[in-house]
Amino acid sequence: YGTEVTMNWRATERWKLIGSYSLLQSNAFSGTSVDTGNKLLAEGSAPLHQGFLRSLWNVTDTVTFDSTFRYVSRLALGSIPDYLQLDVRLAWKVAPD
Repeated sequence: YGTEVTMNWRATERWKLIGSYSLLQSNAFSGTSVDTGNKLLAEGSAPLHQGFLRSLWNVTDTVTFDSTFRYVSRLALGSIPDYLQLDVRLAWKVAPD
């Protein structure tokens, strides 16, 4: 069970912000995989918290600058620590088509 909240905001005609946060709580279960016969563990295989903020900016009619900042909380399964990620994109449209 969990929840997710998302927002979209057009700050200006050329700039849009999108944000999201999710909380996912899972209960442990174990079972046997039909394909491999290996034990499956669900608890700790998905992050409890995730969030992102995306910025979409049309600098001009031919240049766009987009960025996404993301947070993912740790995964207990596999001992994967929480992390932050930033992706950026600069694009130039050579012609209108």
